[in-house]
Amino acid sequence: MRRLKVVPRVAIFSWAASLGKILSTNNLRKSGIIVLDWCCMCKKCGETVDHLLLHCPIALELWNMVFCLFGLHWVMPMTVIHMFMFSAWQGSFGKHRNIAFWKVVPHCIIWCLWQERNSKSFEGC
Repeated sequence: MRRLKVVPRVAIFSWAASLGKILSTNNLRKSGIIVLDWCCMCKKCGETVDHLLLHCPIALELWNMVFCLFGLHWVMPMTVIHMFMFSAWQGSFGKHRNIAFWKVVPHCIIWCLWQERNSKSFEGC
């Protein structure tokens, strides 16, 4: 079994996100830090890990664009951990010629969403 070619910090972030342990506003509030509980991407109430990385309209648009590039129809799972458990990410995508690329797609997408969220939150971009 070949290892994925994902940068270690992105792999660790994916692992933390799948466990729901990244510092979303929801998790910050649970830790006692006072922050407004809204998604800076879509400006709606409640930035949970699953909302930010899967269900936010901005995230959904990115996911849908990628799936269209691969010619797939997709129903978004409820949680990040279920998204990573989807068998197609594990290599059962068939005999597609871009299988190595396919396996890193979820890591890249959630990392890009996280970077965009942090740019909007901390740099005003």
